[in-house]
Amino acid sequence: MKSLFTALFMAAFVCQAADDQAGRAWLRPPPGNAYAEWVPLPETDVYEVVASKEIVALIRDLPAKPFAALSEDTAKYFTGHYYRAGRGKKPFLLRAVYGQGGTGGYKVSRRGNDLLVSHRSLGHHTAYHKSALVVNLDFTPRRVYIEISMAE
Repeated sequence: MKSLFTALFMAAFVCQAADDQAGRAWLRPPPGNAYAEWVPLPETDVYEVVASKEIVALIRDLPAKPFAALSEDTAKYFTGHYYRAGRGKKPFLLRAVYGQGGTGGYKVSRRGNDLLVSHRSLGHHTAYHKSALVVNLDFTPRRVYIEISMAE
């Protein structure tokens, strides 16, 4: 019985470790070090996809591209009743990666028609969890860069 418990525990640990690394393939830091060129988008235009809808966003809408245009109804479906469309803007679903949930947050910045999705958090080890954001934009993104940082 003890060996069965150990085997189940190890299988769960391996699955969690794989999940912790799943978003690593989505990371794409921007070229160069000119972070001053990036202009943060208003926080009122950035919404996290709620946890209960995250799997739909990740599997259905973001498997091949880092962003997808959305209807306002679909944006509300992914984010909840608090979503508000921006005047003259359209909602887009963006890939995102976070390190540790609950200890940090996202910032989305723009340089021309490129976007940078950054997540900063606290934690003891680096993990890469896939996630998604709904962002109101008045342009169609050309490229989406994704980065995370963690501080202990």
